[in-house]
Amino acid sequence: MMKLGYACINMSMPSKFRTCRLRTVEEQGLEKVKEIAVHNLAEVIRVLEWNIAHEIYFFRMSSDLIPFASHPIMTWDWQRDTDILALTAEISRLRELHGMRLSMHPGQYTIINSPRADVVEKAIAELSYHQQLLDLVGGTDMILHIGGAYGDKKTASERFIHAYNGLSNDIKRLLRLENDDKTYTANDVLGDCEGNGCNGLL
Repeated sequence: MMKLGYACINMSMPSKFRTCRLRTVEEQGLEKVKEIAVHNLAEVIRVLEWNIAHEIYFFRMSSDLIPFASHPIMTWDWQRDTDILALTAEISRLRELHGMRLSMHPGQYTIINSPRADVVEKAIAELSYHQQLLDLVGGTDMILHIGGAYGDKKTASERFIHAYNGLSNDIKRLLRLENDDKTYTANDVLGDCEGNGCNGLL
């Protein structure tokens, strides 16, 4: 059965997700991050309950639910925090009870085919965060674009394949590739997937 859904923000409720600046974390500490994360996950539950009431069973969760989750400043072990686990367990319960599909789409700076090693390192950290959160809520899809062409599309594609092959199996299990509207067409994505074990095109 096809499941219709939408991404992140419910304009009918409306949903009210929160974030903060790095300076706020530096000044107020990681307790501020936890406060926002708890609020955001509770908001996801509220959105899912609204979706269920309106027979909407596909939802793309925001990447910003746990602020700075992949940033070096993050020393809070959020994925083992009892308050976070209680909220993600409730999200997972609703998902399973109503046969819902949950996905996430890491942001535009999550680029694993960058020629810069530091960019790739940060991108992999971001993918790891998404994987951990999706596993806690029972999500199934992490959507990613191939990235930039950097003046040499063939070499950029080869860098993507190399970086992809170095990802953990936990990330690969959830990763789905998506064409974009500027650089990599559906055929490009399928071409990169062939023979490389990618999960394919969404």
